Amino acid sequence: MTIELITGPVGNSSEPLPTVAKVVASKSGYRNPPILAFFSDFDGTITDEDSNDFMIDNFGMGRPARRELLLKCLHEGLTFREAFRAMIDSVAQNKSFSECCELVRAANIKLDPGFKDFYLYLKSKGIPLVILSSGMSPIIRIIISNLIGDEEADRLTIIANDVDLRGGDGSPGTWGVQFRHPDSPFGHNKDVAISEFRQENPGYTIFFSGDGISDLSASRSATLFVKMREGSGDDLAAHCEKENIPFEGFRSFREVQLGVDAVFGGTLTLDKLCTGRNGHAEWY
Repeated sequence: MTIELITGPVGNSSEPLPTVAKVVASKSGYRNPPILAFFSDFDGTITDEDSNDFMIDNFGMGRPARRELLLKCLHEGLTFREAFRAMIDSVAQNKSFSECCELVRAANIKLDPGFKDFYLYLKSKGIPLVILSSGMSPIIRIIISNLIGDEEADRLTIIANDVDLRGGDGSPGTWGVQFRHPDSPFGHNKDVAISEFRQENPGYTIFFSGDGISDLSASRSATLFVKMREGSGDDLAAHCEKENIPFEGFRSFREVQLGVDAVFGGTLTLDKLCTGRNGHAEWY
């Protein structure tokens, strides 16, 4: 699979990612910049609230049952695919898919306060951005269009799960999640897209930002930023600490931008970037 990307000043929305040579040439005004790409989870990482958690906690099984399933994923061998299917099915039993779309639209979910500037920064440097989500694509498109407008949202590359209407109209009990990788224990194995990008575009330094168990599949695939916010980040951070996976904790994409820009500018090396839960506290 070839991942088609929007790269800001390099190429346009109708072209696939340019070759490494073209990207380097387009940055001739910089002094030997590294070639970077940024992949990110969406819910709870780019946004201040996870839309799936919002639906599950308010219209499905509720937060205690959701947390119990996630802990079973971490400690008892339950797959995230099985857990997430049960969570979404609990919502689908009570609400139609169209109702869920409207509830999410009205939920006032906001962007991380630093993300829009970070997005513009990536565009200005020609650094491609890919959103990798275990959520459902129609829900993600609704949220991102609400936040940055339809035109800009259409320019984003989003790789996600989808909704399965099961041949029906999406009424209660007739829909669920359609996994991108149904044979994977993650449902959406985010490592697949990162690995394919790396193979097709050798020489890139790849970053990934995430906040939860759905991001475990990408935790070893790239230089990792973990979103640390109240009620989130601990699961992914705890996994990384247990498995000795380096990561950089952050609370806003303002810190991510500082880190990425320091690497881009050559003032910070990757081995010095990942300092754990507190991140580079001097940047905050």
